[in-house]
Amino acid sequence: MTKSYKHKLDLNKNKKKRIEDIIYPEWKRVAGILIKRHMNYLYRNNDICVSNDIYKNIDSFLTERYKDSINRQILGMFRSKISNFKRRFKQIVMHSDNLSDELKKDLCIVNKRNLFFVNEDNKGKKYKVSFEVIKLARWIFKHFFGRIPSCKHIDIVLQPKIAKIENPVRLKHMAFKYVIKLSSGDKEKHGKFFYLPVVSNTYADKFDGKLNSSCTLEFKDNKLVNVIVSKKIEPVKPKLNEDVKISFDIGNVILFALGDGSCYGKKYMKLLKWWDERLTQLGNKLKKEHGSKVKLTDYPEYNRMVSRIQNYSKNEINRLLNKIFKRYNPSVIYVENLDFKRSKIGKKNNRILSRFGLGYITKKLEQFEEEYGILIKYIDPPYSSQFCSECGYMDKKNRKKQAEFECLACKRKINADVNGSRTQPIFHERFGEKVFYGSKGRREKRTLLVKDYIDNQKVWKNDKRIVQAMIDNQYFSDYHPSLREKLRELS
Repeated sequence: MTKSYKHKLDLNKNKKKRIEDIIYPEWKRVAGILIKRHMNYLYRNNDICVSNDIYKNIDSFLTERYKDSINRQILGMFRSKISNFKRRFKQIVMHSDNLSDELKKDLCIVNKRNLFFVNEDNKGKKYKVSFEVIKLARWIFKHFFGRIPSCKHIDIVLQPKIAKIENPVRLKHMAFKYVIKLSSGDKEKHGKFFYLPVVSNTYADKFDGKLNSSCTLEFKDNKLVNVIVSKKIEPVKPKLNEDVKISFDIGNVILFALGDGSCYGKKYMKLLKWWDERLTQLGNKLKKEHGSKVKLTDYPEYNRMVSRIQNYSKNEINRLLNKIFKRYNPSVIYVENLDFKRSKIGKKNNRILSRFGLGYITKKLEQFEEEYGILIKYIDPPYSSQFCSECGYMDKKNRKKQAEFECLACKRKINADVNGSRTQPIFHERFGEKVFYGSKGRREKRTLLVKDYIDNQKVWKNDKRIVQAMIDNQYFSDYHPSLREKLRELS
């Protein structure tokens, strides 16, 4: 397992000025050129360029080793962007109600085999999809891929070719934990080095492990602030309770509501909304002063507030999830598929969670899975807020208020978020990890849930009130004739 730790650098003015005013601006310029070249290469060749020729003719005072390090960093960013888009592409296609099942299948083949930019000459039996499908996939790519990764705020990833982390004992810098031996980067000063003393981090020193050969210089507002050093450490896996399986619902009032009724983060969303209002006010003020088309990220005060919100969000989410883990030590965690863009918790809450929460939640759950061996089971979310976890009756009217759930069948009252968390293991037992895409898929899921209630819950057959509720419920429309007959019998 690899863990990264931030360290301060103890630099004199000349070293800091050289990095911030000479190396860093040129690094960003070359990176900007390379990202465009990689994008153009993808359009022309339907592939990612791995050849060093892509940076050979870039005119720069930086050495070839520096340009190679920049290229490796950009290549990693580019691959990550494409990988994220391919996951999004599948969601876009499968959620569409305007595409046939056959067309969806062909588009998924294009996505899986990276056929977005093949030439028309390559169509045919080799790919088993028509060129018209490829052109449609290409159109989706160009409209939803988004902007190419920005290099304006890029950090410097120091590869072993240009920098080495050395033991300060050898270099007689006894006051520092490490010393980075960095190449000057200038062709005219080839072979010259300067040293960057790294201040000790007491938290990182607690963990023994082998240092990675590369490190990262972190910048904020074009100023060097930290160096990020990674270690390979042996994780200490805690003993999990094999019989304990928990589920939690992510809400817009309570952040994490567990199936046993425990609630964590009651003030989290309230505070984030307050911060969001302040951020919006600052954005409006800057637009009023500098014009409506101003780019807010160009202003340090705006970036500082965003950074402060992100740091709070990250720390609070990690703290709460660690608290949940320490209390239960679960072997399995059930959680809804975290796609707030399609959730119904409100436009403002969607924006807040997607900007300052979703990524941290997902990353922390991935860490639990990797480090502790906890199984994370993602559940398809539709109808979880309308489904009664006690009797299985599903109705829109079950949830009349955001925070309250009252089943029209069994009359059970419960916190809506707690009910949602208890629904997840039931859905997993019924559907596994199947995802119901689009309105057609949701209708299929609804039909199965309604059938389960009709077949498995016998109490309704002798309860006139429940039969009437199902007649008033459009979800049970396929059963309305027989339900009306049953109602006449009971009357």
